[in-house]
Amino acid sequence: MILNNIFDKPISITFSSFLFLIFLFPFIVNSLFFYTLSYSLLGSFAFFVIFICIPRKDFKFTLSMKLVGWIFFILLHGIVSFSFLFYSQAPNLHKFYLSLIYLLLLVFFSDSSFQVLGRLRPYSVYKTFDFFSYFLLISAFSSFVFLFIHNGGRPIFFYSEPAHFVLAFIPFLIYKLSTSRKFELFLFSAFSFKLALMAPSAILLSSLLIYPALINRLKHLIFIYTSFFVVILTTIFFNFVITHSISSNSALDSVSNLITKKSTLTQSNPSFADLKLGYFIERLPLHNKISSNLSLDVYMSGWSRALINTKNTYGIGLGFQQLGYLGIIDKYLANISLNNSPFGFNDGGCVAAKLINEFGIFAIIAIISYLIGCFRAFNRIRSGIDGDNLKDLRFLMDIFYISFLVPLFLRSFGYFTPLFFILLISCIYNLKTKKVATNDQ
Repeated sequence: MILNNIFDKPISITFSSFLFLIFLFPFIVNSLFFYTLSYSLLGSFAFFVIFICIPRKDFKFTLSMKLVGWIFFILLHGIVSFSFLFYSQAPNLHKFYLSLIYLLLLVFFSDSSFQVLGRLRPYSVYKTFDFFSYFLLISAFSSFVFLFIHNGGRPIFFYSEPAHFVLAFIPFLIYKLSTSRKFELFLFSAFSFKLALMAPSAILLSSLLIYPALINRLKHLIFIYTSFFVVILTTIFFNFVITHSISSNSALDSVSNLITKKSTLTQSNPSFADLKLGYFIERLPLHNKISSNLSLDVYMSGWSRALINTKNTYGIGLGFQQLGYLGIIDKYLANISLNNSPFGFNDGGCVAAKLINEFGIFAIIAIISYLIGCFRAFNRIRSGIDGDNLKDLRFLMDIFYISFLVPLFLRSFGYFTPLFFILLISCIYNLKTKKVATNDQ
């Protein structure tokens, strides 16, 4: 696909509604009305199923029994953990049971959504995905130009912070990295790199460096990583020009004032001509000492508590959604408390750390199984990267599946994010296609 042919095929209204309700609308509600992201997501899922899926004549009420079986395992695991391990601490049973109901609803919504998405024409689906990829990227840059109003923070478009934007943007980024060619690949990569520097976002930058190496062939990697160096060089050049323009006495006072205003603005906001190297360096876990950066402390605390809590619970774990209510307080969490911040007590920084805290050795087995699935998905994407990927929805489901690597290992806000929802859809697709293949044999 090339840039000037975005609209050469019909865009699916159903799939457009799905993408808007899952990747944009919940964040708008969260940003403007301060509802929690998890409840905003649940409302969006419910709206899509009730008003788009159920009215279809071919819709059937189904539920993936294998996923329901996993929910039953989570319930039994929690009962064992609460009964035998934590007699000195009180578990948050309200959150435990409420989250189980939430998870059961997500499984139903995922199964219902798959029924509809699985019947869509692949060309329309991928054309819609293509459109949303550019829409999100252009909208992100427009937020720096038009300065969308938020209550503090570092917003990107209607996303209240860069991490929220990345959690929505990752599937579209993977899609463009694996379907674009030559100039379009260079252009999309360059603007994405620039956005990662402007935001700034260590998660987006990490994704841009890691995913291409996993899904692209060498001839495509050249375009991607060349765009990175071009962005670095142009940023340094613009920084040099702006710095010297401000320091020199120009006869054009209006231009000088404009540059000065821009310089003042960028002291507290992202700058087009600033690499923000300090921001990225202080987020690297280069040592096990307490950091002045709370985000890094939260991340390190999640993994530190994972090791200690797994050992203290004999490999069983704390129980579903009990991180922050049960278990120990490590030195990183103590530092966060000293800063009077409740940030990160319950999410562990990333899903993998939270999972290991709450499910112990069972989480490690689940993570290894997921990574094996990712290995297979990456191989399928690479093998069809010259055009075969767009013939059916397997490619889309592989994108949904591997997108969860970001919240799993880099950054998340608990389990219930858009990437978890599309992971469920991908798992349902894998279960049903495997069942069909077995029946054919």
